[in-house]
Amino acid sequence: MHCGIGPSLPEVKMTRLTLFAGLFLAAGPASAASAEVAPGTQSVSMTVRGVPQPLFRIERGKALTLHVTGPATVRFELRVEGAPPTRPVIAEADLDGKQVARVPVRALADPEAHGDRGPITKATPIPVTVPPGKHVATLSWPASAGADALVAVEGVPLPLPALAKEEPLPSLVSPARPTPAHVESAPPPPPPAEAQTRTVTAFSDHERPAERAPASSVAAGPEKLGPWGLELQAGAGHSAQTYVPPSTVGLLSLGASYRATEQVPVFARLSLRFSNQAYLGKQPAFDGAGLAGATLSETRTDFSLGTGYDLGGMLLHSGKLVAMPTLALKLAFLTNEAFPSKLIGLELGARLAYSLTPALAVFGQAAVAPNFTPGTSASALGPPKSDTTLVAGVSLPLGSGFALDAFFQSDLLAFEYDLRATHGGAVALHANF
Repeated sequence: MHCGIGPSLPEVKMTRLTLFAGLFLAAGPASAASAEVAPGTQSVSMTVRGVPQPLFRIERGKALTLHVTGPATVRFELRVEGAPPTRPVIAEADLDGKQVARVPVRALADPEAHGDRGPITKATPIPVTVPPGKHVATLSWPASAGADALVAVEGVPLPLPALAKEEPLPSLVSPARPTPAHVESAPPPPPPAEAQTRTVTAFSDHERPAERAPASSVAAGPEKLGPWGLELQAGAGHSAQTYVPPSTVGLLSLGASYRATEQVPVFARLSLRFSNQAYLGKQPAFDGAGLAGATLSETRTDFSLGTGYDLGGMLLHSGKLVAMPTLALKLAFLTNEAFPSKLIGLELGARLAYSLTPALAVFGQAAVAPNFTPGTSASALGPPKSDTTLVAGVSLPLGSGFALDAFFQSDLLAFEYDLRATHGGAVALHANF
């Protein structure tokens, strides 16, 4: 029997069950991962083997912002427009204003992909882990980059942007129609009554049919090169002076570099030159005809440690140019049986490189190092006064962070009373990691 004012016990139980069911149903959809691109984001199209793909453009000095409901792992697939960067460009990912990733981007060209403005590079993945709840994920592209970035987003569903247009993304969400299993290529706009939902990841399943290359070669095949670099160099040349016969010179060199920032590298190099070098002494010969001479086995050891500042991005925004003044400590030791000598000084130089195509670059270098400790020498040449280096060649990217250089170089070692000019060629293998 129910007496008094208020609901009966069965009514209270039913009310609680209804409330719990409502909360459960309401919480279910909210737990699913989702994302929304900030208004004003530019959408463009990329073509891979003739199939259009949607991407978002990040202009130099700007960022791509996603409003994400987690938990989810958002993966930005970043490509660079035009020729591959000649130096690593640092892309930064933030979550709720805190930096979570800082990735150097120096990808190779993708011969099977084209953006709306021409060739683009292979993709560099930048993952961001998003915890449960609502968060803001941001991918920033630096103003010093030579070109804009094109970005696809994987790991969370996004409304499909209109292809080949640079305008704010339209809202295409409509629960009345099911989500198709794949994205059609550049579909015509349907009438309002037939509006439908296309929820996709930026690289969807239709990009990877059986006849296509594996996903690792397209979406997950980045050229994610780090700040470290190694170089092995070998060559030969011809050395000539005024009063002695010429000689043949062999060269071996090992170099290492570390890019502290986008514009500032630190580099070191150790070089060995081997030759049978002719010398003249200061005393007369035994027959009284001229000065005493001898041919000596000589090893020249050079070591340099320096840095520079790349002005290429300031001079040419395409990212194809490297223009770097350099300053280095230079040590050179000439070791032989009779007339050893040394050079210690500061080397002032400049390096230039320009990417003609994604597969070919040209470069040049000039440097001069005066000797701060000339000393004396028993040789008629006198002690070394300065050393000048000139280099010109081509660079061929090999993929996976490797490159092959072929170049001509001249070394002009100025003694007090003569000049030793060595001209020759060399090849170098680079590795970045």
